[in-house]
Amino acid sequence: MTEKSASSYEVMNLKENDFSSLKATISSVAYDAKLVATNSLGKNNDSLTKFLHGPAIKNNMNNDIVFGGNAISKALSLLQNSNNNNDNNSIWIQYGSEIDEWLEYERTTLRCNTKNKNKYTKLEKKLETNGIYYLFQENVLSPADICIITTLSQQQ
Repeated sequence: MTEKSASSYEVMNLKENDFSSLKATISSVAYDAKLVATNSLGKNNDSLTKFLHGPAIKNNMNNDIVFGGNAISKALSLLQNSNNNNDNNSIWIQYGSEIDEWLEYERTTLRCNTKNKNKYTKLEKKLETNGIYYLFQENVLSPADICIITTLSQQQ
């Protein structure tokens, strides 16, 4: 059996103490994707860099660019799934729209600087229903799991 090497993607604008950068790097480990630091996303894309406030990755196969922690996590998961046949592939088939919904929940509710404790109710109910610490399948990290855990770990 031959082992497949990690896919490689150029990454720009990773920053220390930045939640988006943390999500991107955790996702790269979780989805076996090698991130290679660069100062440019290519001649045709350099005009986009002035709009970047967080990390961006470029897929060298077709020059697609994705930016932001949640989007990078989702993209690495989907790209890894298209390159490998594994358990994570079925999570997108079964739960794709729900993963998107949880990513949006993380962005619009959990990330808010509100002291409202009710913002955790939906998450608590989901985890209580599953009886596990994964949102969807045991032992399979979805982008929603990574992004929510990262955000919760940064809250006081």
